[in-house]
Order: sequence, then C-alpha cells, then structure tokens
Amino acid sequence: MDDRRKHPRFSAVELKATWIGSERESVIARDVSAEGICLVSSRAITTGSQIRVRLVLDFGQNRLSEPVEVEYRIVWCTKIKDQFQIGAAAVNLDERTQSQLATILHCMVRDVAQDGTEKLRFRTRH
Repeated sequence: MDDRRKHPRFSAVELKATWIGSERESVIARDVSAEGICLVSSRAITTGSQIRVRLVLDFGQNRLSEPVEVEYRIVWCTKIKDQFQIGAAAVNLDERTQSQLATILHCMVRDVAQDGTEKLRFRTRH
C-alpha cells in the first residue's frame, strides 16, 4: 500500500489522551504524527468539529511527560464494534505547541522486528 503521508506515524501505546471541553474523557491514541492523530473513543464525534486533546507520555514508574494540549479538526469517524476510531488533523498549531509535540514525537521510536511486527520503544540517551 502506498503511504503518502507527509509525516511518520508512531504507535502511541504509551501515550495518554484526554478530550478537553465541557467534560473530560480518556481516549486511546492509536497513532500520532506532527500533523494528526488517530483516536479510539466510546462515542462518535461529528466530522468537521474541533476538539482539544491533552497528550501525555507515560514513561512508567509514575513518570509522565509534561502535558501538551493540541487542537484537532475531526476528518473522519468510523464505528468499529462498540467503539469509534477517529482521525483528526492538528489545527492552529503555534510554535510552542509544535515544539512540545515534536519533543513527544522525538521520544518515540518505532522498532521493526525481523518478523515484521512493529513495537514502540522510547528513545534512550547514550
């Protein structure tokens, strides 16, 4: 399959995401890039609407990254079994938010095993 995305996607296994608005809801971030995110939620959201999402990396042992709040425009929403998979594009990114998001993405590395499976790991300093 030809992937024409401008930015690499990173599996977001250790990324915590929360809707921010009149009510908060924890959602699953399936993958994330510099310009978009794929979320899984228990509720649908209307295509074209805008949401704010708080992203936090969970390093384990009660260590979390600083939260980054990103505004997204919903591009698509698909029902999968009893949940909804939601694709969203980042909007109104100022330089500070772009820098914070780049820092989170820099911490994430995709490893591909010999059997072709992908696994997320955190970049470590040498």
